[in-house]
Amino acid sequence: MKTLSTIIFVVITTINSSSQSYVIPDFPIDSLTGKISYKEVVYLDSTVQQQVLYKAAREWFAKKFVSSNDVLQMEDENEGILIGKGSFSINGGLFGDIPFPCHFTISMYFKNGKYKYELTDLRKTDGECEFFLDILTGKTKNQGYLKKQIANQLNQVHYNSKAILNDFKTTMLKANKTKTDW
Repeated sequence: MKTLSTIIFVVITTINSSSQSYVIPDFPIDSLTGKISYKEVVYLDSTVQQQVLYKAAREWFAKKFVSSNDVLQMEDENEGILIGKGSFSINGGLFGDIPFPCHFTISMYFKNGKYKYELTDLRKTDGECEFFLDILTGKTKNQGYLKKQIANQLNQVHYNSKAILNDFKTTMLKANKTKTDW
């Protein structure tokens, strides 16, 4: 009986400790909105014209998304503004193998020699990502969700968001190099 009690204690302790091992991504949180917000102002060669940056970003949208016309919500070449709504897939579900979309808004602003981007409004089909982040940090009660699963999904959100922005920044660096002839 003592052996059985010891085995049960070890199993419960192991399950409990492994269920609490998760890593929360280091999301940038906007101090005004309280939402996850990746944003940066990038300075380039001051001779690079706003129109060149705008067109490079517009081309990036066309190549990055299946239908850039559906993604782009606002285009203003004169003011140097592009705003789009897109999504990427993350895996979830009980066994982590069911893909579902994570939606986001990406805003881009262009001026001569610089641009600004912001990727925000990250949300899964069943709620905003900040809600799940609040569960992991203890701001909201667990509500029956599996914390390790939520952390895994948020890590995917963080990784995919950074990948999209890195791809965009690479495109903009190429635009920084003046194309004289192709």
